[in-house]
Amino acid sequence: MVKIIFAKLCRKLLFFDTLICLLLGLLLYFFPKFVGDFTLQRSTDGVHWHLLRCIGGHLLASTFFSRSSGSTHSTALIRSACIVMRLLSGVLCSFIFLHTLTVHPNLIHPQFDKVKPSEIYPERTAIQGIHGALYQLDTIAAVSIGLAWISSPEWLLNRQLHIRSHSDLAIAAETRALLCIFILSAQIWSQIAYTKDWSGKHWIGISLFSTWTGIAIIYRLYLWTSRKSQIYLKQNRELINDGIKKKHN
Repeated sequence: MVKIIFAKLCRKLLFFDTLICLLLGLLLYFFPKFVGDFTLQRSTDGVHWHLLRCIGGHLLASTFFSRSSGSTHSTALIRSACIVMRLLSGVLCSFIFLHTLTVHPNLIHPQFDKVKPSEIYPERTAIQGIHGALYQLDTIAAVSIGLAWISSPEWLLNRQLHIRSHSDLAIAAETRALLCIFILSAQIWSQIAYTKDWSGKHWIGISLFSTWTGIAIIYRLYLWTSRKSQIYLKQNRELINDGIKKKHN
């Protein structure tokens, strides 16, 4: 009974989260100048609009991912990943807001300044000391993660990317393809529309992102053509049987 109520609550929360992300994504993607000028209370340029449009593309892709997590074909893995993604993004946004409020208070409009920086961090020197320690920890973590990927790539890939369900693979591939398409279109849009604020050297980044987009689309097409293969049909039958056994247990 508790599990059923919790599952219904999660679905409702994901629905409202999807709706909010859809509205914010459309607003950021198609009206970045309005959002930038309203948030910063000053005139923004093409660089700000490009970054806001990329954020809007991320939100639109996450909207598709959240909507797919509520389908009947998705598993608990996709729904759990969606909830964890929302929690991590909320924590990161909170850290970014506190950092901006403390280090760059001029970027925050006075009406949004509900918490004084001095109430959070009394002294800037303390932040600088913590900043150095965190930077060293980040360097150590980056080196450790790099060594782990060099020494045991097969184990890491199997642990992180081993998704048994074909429908989950399809949802992940579609989300990645949509995200790449949104960001690539934002890059091309900025390159053409914001010539005063954008240099011609960004075509290199556009070509690289075009490669990633092409790979994501090809991978999704591969999953679409191989969904009726015997291997994937066998895996889906095994997943269904495992789910039935868990329900009976």
